[in-house]
Amino acid sequence: MRSIGLLTVSIVLMMTANASGKSAEYAPNLADGIQHAIFGAKYLYEHSREPDSFRLVIVYLKPNKGNHPPNICFRYTGKNGFGGYSAGQAVMKPTKETYSYPYDPDDIYGGEGFFRLDCNAKKAVDITDQVQKGLEAK
Repeated sequence: MRSIGLLTVSIVLMMTANASGKSAEYAPNLADGIQHAIFGAKYLYEHSREPDSFRLVIVYLKPNKGNHPPNICFRYTGKNGFGGYSAGQAVMKPTKETYSYPYDPDDIYGGEGFFRLDCNAKKAVDITDQVQKGLEAK
């Protein structure tokens, strides 16, 4: 009887996690993901052509399957080399011990659509406000 009770509790927890749109493993990674996103946004800011023109449009965490940390996805704008504004995108992917530096997968792999594969906004968590506050605090 005890094992049936544990099984029932496990099933209810799994259903609750799926109903909320987040996996049970994903929740503990939220604060860590925000800290890494602040680092990534700062890196993008410092490496932009004209840092004073850099603006984050959206930053979100895209869950990965299993117990893997989420991808961190950025969309931003800034001045280009001709004085106009252009949009950019970047992703930070989890590595064995930390995260990669932000990069645009479409530039790396040649072609369009790779960013959408890594950063499909379905089930993503918007952390733009937290990252903005983190940048302002530093």
